[in-house]
Amino acid sequence: MGHLLKCIDAHELTEWIAYDLIDPFGEARADYRSAIIAAQVVNHSFSPPQTRALPSDFCPRFERKPADDEPILLDDPQAQSDLIDERLYARAFALAAAEGK
Repeated sequence: MGHLLKCIDAHELTEWIAYDLIDPFGEARADYRSAIIAAQVVNHSFSPPQTRALPSDFCPRFERKPADDEPILLDDPQAQSDLIDERLYARAFALAAAEGK
């Protein structure tokens, strides 16, 4: 993360955030892809379940803090990066779950 902060500015980081909202990437997306595979295996096993399994049944659950209307600006650059990372991960997971992907 330190290298990221040295190499890109706020404008480019904002563009990456916007891109992630359109086409999520990272661990949240990887978790979801794994959940899709797990649901398919369960649904098409030799003993199919009585109710259809969904990918959301196999995704890790993360508590999401409510979004604030005001931006959160921290003095410590690393803490700010950690907060951005946490919010991006939560947002990507929520969007994927809402879309049923």
